[in-house]
Amino acid sequence: MSQTTGTTNSVDHKTDNATNDTLASKAVARAHGMFVYGQRQVDRVVAPSTRQRAIDSVTDYATRRPLLSVRQPPSHIRARH
Repeated sequence: MSQTTGTTNSVDHKTDNATNDTLASKAVARAHGMFVYGQRQVDRVVAPSTRQRAIDSVTDYATRRPLLSVRQPPSHIRARH
């Protein structure tokens, strides 16, 4: 009968890391490909210059009026104690 000692074989550990690295790199490559594909599809419908103007407009608005601001609510909304 053989007993396991609870230690991992360094060769197996390296193989697992290589497999994980390969899977991770494949996932990153696939995600990048999907992003590029999506961007091409959007480019077919909306010109990149038009999309950039929209992004700039939204960014400008969000800078001026952040959705998550830390301010006191108006006095008529504050809870009265």
